[in-house]
Amino acid sequence: MKEAKRRFTKPVVFITLLFQLIVSFAICVMLVFYSPFFNTIKKFVVSSAMQSGTHQWIAEIFYNQAQIDEITSDNNNTGGSDQQSLVGPTFTNTGDSTINEYHVSGSHFSGYILEIKDRLKVKVAMTQTVGRKGELTSAIAKRFDAIAAINGGGFVPGAKESDGGKTPSNFVIHNGNVVFQDKSWGDDDKVNVIALDNNGTLIVDEHSINELKKLNVSEAVTMNNFKPLIVNGKGRYKKGSDVSRAPRTSIAQRKDGTILLIALNGRQVTESGATFYEEQQMLLDNFSSTNNPVITATSLDGGGSTTMYYNGDIINEPTAQFGERPVATAFYVEK
Repeated sequence: MKEAKRRFTKPVVFITLLFQLIVSFAICVMLVFYSPFFNTIKKFVVSSAMQSGTHQWIAEIFYNQAQIDEITSDNNNTGGSDQQSLVGPTFTNTGDSTINEYHVSGSHFSGYILEIKDRLKVKVAMTQTVGRKGELTSAIAKRFDAIAAINGGGFVPGAKESDGGKTPSNFVIHNGNVVFQDKSWGDDDKVNVIALDNNGTLIVDEHSINELKKLNVSEAVTMNNFKPLIVNGKGRYKKGSDVSRAPRTSIAQRKDGTILLIALNGRQVTESGATFYEEQQMLLDNFSSTNNPVITATSLDGGGSTTMYYNGDIINEPTAQFGERPVATAFYVEK
């Protein structure tokens, strides 16, 4: 009789403990997302989720887009407009194919910057298996016989981590043609873009497909919920406004037209990564001179996607589960 009682007690204890864990977890989640005493933690969780190409759903479960914008709104400098001036400098192509490699470091990150003198050699590519699985940045680079490449914009993740980004977000433009457009995305719908026109001018901020066509855009990818780092030479983030650190990928342009490709390491034992503010200031402090400042910069997909390929090798330290993560799009540099 006692043995039967023990057999009955074990599942009851297990169910009771499981119930307590579920309730405790639910209470913790509610406190983080809805308690006024956990604003800093809430901001960290929501910002980190929205800065990822794969985990935005975590914030979207609890908040609509207007609420997300309100929570993350102080990540941006409130001075001036975020809208990029579309009357930019007219660059003269010198035909200089030089690429300079720089190693950079901060208190919590290290990484690489490639300085591309001939901006017209920077192109966008997309995975060959759209809708099924992503493609490694290094594989994309090799497919196009590129000298360099970095991962690109946002994506819809595959069912497995090894599938990576199977589908680009919103739309992709290559050689002036819309090579991918989500069925739910209209030609006049605006989203944060990372684009290059046929003169090699880097265009960021929110634009629609129709607007980009009028601007003679040659290459473009998109990143939902991201804001530019630098617009018209001014940083858009203020110190202390963003608290999440991660590996970062970004693209920038200097006044003379030079394109900068950036990959910063993070999620390591000794390197947690960079905030958007630190990423921004690294460019303004170290790659801007009086005569040739960085005038435009914006982040691409970071985290496990961050990858930089150069001269036949991956030179940064990707942190995805399988090393280099397959992605939906990439920026590559022609030889």
